[in-house]
This record gives sequence, C-alpha cells and structure tokens, in this order.
Amino acid sequence: GSAIGQIILADIAAVAAKRYNFNQNFSRVNLFIDEAHSICNKSLLTLANQGAGAGIDLCLASQTLSDFVVALGSEEHALKLLGNLNNLICGRIIDPWTQTLVVERFGKTHIEQRMRSQSESSGTGTGLLDWGSSCGERVSMVETDLVPASVLGRIPNLEYFALLASGSLIKGKIPILQDH
Repeated sequence: GSAIGQIILADIAAVAAKRYNFNQNFSRVNLFIDEAHSICNKSLLTLANQGAGAGIDLCLASQTLSDFVVALGSEEHALKLLGNLNNLICGRIIDPWTQTLVVERFGKTHIEQRMRSQSESSGTGTGLLDWGSSCGERVSMVETDLVPASVLGRIPNLEYFALLASGSLIKGKIPILQDH
C-alpha cells in the first residue's frame, strides 16, 4: 500500500508541476491523506511546497512528528514538510516531542501575575504596646506558552486546537450530529 501510495503521489506531483508551469484554468483539488507518513517521499514535499500554486490543497493526518522523521530520513526534511503546511489542527497529542513542536508553533502570551502580602507585628517596648501592620500587592507580567504541552496531552475526544494560516488560534469541538 505504501509503494502504491508513493507512485500515486508522484503522479499527482507531476500533474501539479504541469498545472503550475502552464497556468492552465483548473479546478481546485483537495487531497486528503490519512497516515501521511506511510507514503512520504520527495513528491509529498514538492506538493506541500508548490501544490497550492497548482490548485492542489493538501490535508495530511498523522500521529507524531517522529513518523515523518523516520519516513523522510531526517528531522530537517520532516520540519521542512511541516513548515510548508499552512494550517495545523491537532487533537490529543501524547508524544512529548510533537507536543513541544506544536507548542512552539502556537507561540507565547503574557499573563498577569499577582503577589499579595500581609504582615502584622506587635511587641512591648517602653510600656506602650507597639503594633504595626502592612499589606501589599505586586503585579507583574509573565511570559508563558499560549497552550501548555500538558494541555495537549489531555484534550477530550472530538476537541481540537487549530492554528490557521491567518494566525488565528482556535479551540474547538466537533459537534455530534444526531438524527431527531
């Protein structure tokens, strides 16, 4: 199955090159590949890099980034593939390395951190009761991950995070459709 998938992918890449080079009027094609790492080759890299210009949109699904590293032979090629994909949609991610890379793509944010303190003191001195109190609050901004890696490992079924090409980060839930 993997070999046949790679042959089909090579043919699609050739068609994409022809469409790209000759600027033909063409319909857009949506190509959905589940377990995409099993048919990874240079043709997939080419489609990810130039397919959109030829009217071919890719939707790749896989479990971990390590699968792409093994399939393409190096971390650099796997990261090149991911770098050419515009939208990132992820459900639960268990693999720590994949979590780290996704968290990096999601980026950082600043949160407000408040620290409150309160103290009292009393004592006896020259016959008078010495007493004092103080309270304070310190507010500071702290940089943190927009979506922590630990959250990616606990996403409930049918829920996802999506980082879109527009830069929007979405937390969503796929609705369950029921016949009434």
